[in-house]
Amino acid sequence: PREDLNLKVDPREAYRAALHVVDELSFQASRDVPLELRKARLVLNSLMDIIAQDKVALLGVSALKSYDEDTAHHSVNVSVLSLIMGEQFELSRIAMTTVGLAALLHDIGKVRIPREVLTKAGKLTSEEMEMVRRHTSFGAHILRNLPGLARLDMVVAFEHHGNYNLSGYPQITAKKELHFLTRLIQVADFYDAATSSRRVYHRAMLPNEAIKFILDRAGKIFDPVVAKVFVQLLGLYPVGSVVELDRGELGVVVGSGEREVARPVVKVVRSRAG
Repeated sequence: PREDLNLKVDPREAYRAALHVVDELSFQASRDVPLELRKARLVLNSLMDIIAQDKVALLGVSALKSYDEDTAHHSVNVSVLSLIMGEQFELSRIAMTTVGLAALLHDIGKVRIPREVLTKAGKLTSEEMEMVRRHTSFGAHILRNLPGLARLDMVVAFEHHGNYNLSGYPQITAKKELHFLTRLIQVADFYDAATSSRRVYHRAMLPNEAIKFILDRAGKIFDPVVAKVFVQLLGLYPVGSVVELDRGELGVVVGSGEREVARPVVKVVRSRAG
């Protein structure tokens, strides 16, 4: 019998299983032991199966933001968003697994950053910021011995803050552009981080604000093709957005518009009369 059948029952179960996998991988990385990727691949297979049937279901789970989110939630959210984009680019199953795994592991280097720095309530000092920025190099070092296509995880961990125009960090001079997987995951990484309540010293962006930010910086910070695909998938008002309708009702976006990104599917939660 297949080991991942129980993960297909409910998107929330698959999401929780992915959180557990990220916690396990982070623990292994913190102990300098080889990463065990079998469970991660099983979970990714389940996520891909769910996305093939109903991507909105997983978008709804990953859109739920809370104040106790951690790196694991962020990594799983980035993986979900990256897999949805990968499907749109018609990547093969093997390539999709590579994308999903790279997204799960893109921030693995943060296990080398002191927890008090990662969870600091106030603005980071320049020294602390430089420490956090080193997570890209730490991550590449942790993932350097992965075999086969998983070696691309090391590339993504190193490059995912590099920016499309190479203006980010760490400074990349040995190549003219970031790897395609990096450019894919970078957009998902920014969107989830920008809309997350974990950004304690910055107000979290509303989903539509983050979408506008990505559009405005396409071709500079973000790959313009990837940015366009991402916006088309999520819409100008992504799942989870709270919107006011023309007639004064309040609604929550529960699905993107099939034909028009500015006209999502909305569930009205408060009438005009309140």
